Amino acid sequence: MLILDEPTSGLDSSTSLRIIKTLRKEAERGMSIIATIHQPSSELFFQFDRVIVLSEGYCIYNGAPKDVKTYFGDFGLKMNRFSNPADKLSYIASEPKRVLSDKVTIESLSYESTKLQKVNYYLDEETADILQSKLNRRFSVIAETRGVSIWKQFKLIFLRFMLQSLRQPLSVVALIFMGTF
Repeated sequence: MLILDEPTSGLDSSTSLRIIKTLRKEAERGMSIIATIHQPSSELFFQFDRVIVLSEGYCIYNGAPKDVKTYFGDFGLKMNRFSNPADKLSYIASEPKRVLSDKVTIESLSYESTKLQKVNYYLDEETADILQSKLNRRFSVIAETRGVSIWKQFKLIFLRFMLQSLRQPLSVVALIFMGTF
């Protein structure tokens, strides 16, 4: 599992897109990836399999990016055809009292999101067992192909330390001084 906090922060849009596409390839290979992204472009937004939107501690959306417009449209929150849905989601999440009506509250959005999750992810026991066995096989293959020996890990860490020492020789002097006193 890989957890990332704003991996695209401070990057231009093309670099951000490349990073997200690389993460998507890893996800397709079986790695679970969780990332927070603030203000993604429309193209970046649709690279994700699942989007979770939180507002005031409530989950107001948990689903595929392609379903955002329909989901919020059912609550009377229309999104323009050519607008970035991520911008509208950000606005809804940060200013819910200004955007939502008396009939549509954060609590009602959260309730519907939870209800939708139960409908979308109900599996009968046989299907769940088949999926579990496929996942177990896939993860064992991933573990076998991605395993790195302890010596290779040591070598990489040692080389990184040596490179850092060359770049900052004063830190080596400080380490020697601290070690002797």
